[in-house]
Amino acid sequence: MLYISIKKLEYKVGLSLKSILLVFSMLIVFGVYIGDLFFAKNSIYTLIELRDKKHSLLSEIQKLKNENQVFQKSYFELKQLEAKDNI
Repeated sequence: MLYISIKKLEYKVGLSLKSILLVFSMLIVFGVYIGDLFFAKNSIYTLIELRDKKHSLLSEIQKLKNENQVFQKSYFELKQLEAKDNI
């Protein structure tokens, strides 16, 4: 019974059982590869998350540089006031 259904499938598809199994196994391997590409540790999603984190860190660096600049200005103004008081 199984042999007959396999022969009918081979006839309909036009390929042998070995070819069908080879194509099926290649599709499984390709599917696992694509799944790994999208959902694994080194995936596209991880790349996008790291890119977003990089942008947020760069904006935080710029914000901190501006804040530091304001504090340095205040520090040097206070330093000049101290120097004038000592003279």
